[in-house]
Amino acid sequence: MPNVQSWLWSGIVWGIAFIWAVGVLMYWLRHRKSGELEIRIVPNRWLEGATVKGRQVKNPNYSITPGHRFTAIFDLVLSNHSQNHKVHIKSANILLTRRMLFWNRKPLFSMPLQVQSHPNDYVLQNVDIEPLSEKEYTINTGGAIPVINHFPRKSRLVVQLELIGPTCRIDCLLEDFRHDLKLVPDIPDWKKQ
Repeated sequence: MPNVQSWLWSGIVWGIAFIWAVGVLMYWLRHRKSGELEIRIVPNRWLEGATVKGRQVKNPNYSITPGHRFTAIFDLVLSNHSQNHKVHIKSANILLTRRMLFWNRKPLFSMPLQVQSHPNDYVLQNVDIEPLSEKEYTINTGGAIPVINHFPRKSRLVVQLELIGPTCRIDCLLEDFRHDLKLVPDIPDWKKQ
């Protein structure tokens, strides 16, 4: 007759090993090297020391009002550490996402990254970063958030770069938000129909 206690301990050990393996895989998927491209989010030089109603503005600055507006003001530094290959960025978007499963995220809406450049702002797209070089962009993006039924209690603001090459997409977290459900607007009756 098999020993129940040894089977139980064996099951516990295999369960812990499985959970550890899944954790390592999720960590690797989240932090894997994206070729040789390094993305850094740094404070915006134009926001340094800025105040609104006597309070200093957080830098970088991210704000979301569900159903109304969002803003994201920061500096984006892209560094190509490759010695031989340039990196081509096809497009860059900012996404608001919500968690679906432990690691999956569903996009609620997305908008192209807007580079602040006087006199004309432009959308960040079709950019080449030469080997062993870096580029810095001042990002000032914002816009209206569509009315989303059952706006999530937690959302996440993410920069997503679409690349040409073996790594086709890189996500970079800007900030996690926790929303007060009392402040999330209801859908107007005319939009329900």
